[in-house]
Amino acid sequence: MRSEKTIPSYGTHRTITKFLWTPLTIRANQNNGDVTYVRRWLEQAKWEEKWVKGKSIDFWMKVRWLDLEK
Repeated sequence: MRSEKTIPSYGTHRTITKFLWTPLTIRANQNNGDVTYVRRWLEQAKWEEKWVKGKSIDFWMKVRWLDLEK
């Protein structure tokens, strides 16, 4: 029996919701071109990831933080 893994298409987005026990930093681009880094931890967080092509491997790049719906 062999296991097969499906590789997503480039540009595919997914949403992740987890409790962050360790710090997670996501680069945030603002409308005026400024770049800031936002770090969250010890909380329930939600973010969006995009499947991208890297120099040596393909990976899920964290794109932006999403607000939790309460």
